[in-house]
Amino acid sequence: MENENKIANAEIAKNDSDAQIGVAERDGSGVEYMLDIEGLSKKYLRSANYSVKDLTIRVKKGEIFGLLGPNGSGKTTTAMRLKAYLEIKINGYSIKSQPLKAKLNIGYVPDNHAVYDNLTGREYVNCIADLYGVSTEERTQRLDEYLKIFKLGFAIDRQIKGYSHGMKQKIC
Repeated sequence: MENENKIANAEIAKNDSDAQIGVAERDGSGVEYMLDIEGLSKKYLRSANYSVKDLTIRVKKGEIFGLLGPNGSGKTTTAMRLKAYLEIKINGYSIKSQPLKAKLNIGYVPDNHAVYDNLTGREYVNCIADLYGVSTEERTQRLDEYLKIFKLGFAIDRQIKGYSHGMKQKIC
């Protein structure tokens, strides 16, 4: 059991060269995860406390996962480590060897979102879908599905500048 996961620690030489991160390498247990992280930790130089300590996240293929929490809880630190750390695979794509394919499988919605206020919700979704290479057929099907989930059907053809803060987050 103790050999089931091998923890790898690495120095990150970006803005904070003292950062240490641990990410588990799975031994092939048969469960297919879109995202599999174990023991993720981050401590900044000159800080007595960890920003993130022993975080484990396992998201199965097909699941939708959101990282929520109050200010200072480590959400952004975790997201930044995901994009920087070399051993992470997202939906089977390595951040190191297939960064574009991996990044096409994740999304990020910050609290201070930047949207094009003069576009309608539909125009904005189409713009982002174009950037991600989503076909017209697939985007229509997914948009219909998510409009029901997020209850945004009444506003999709209105300009985003008239949306509430929460509605803007949903459209992102």
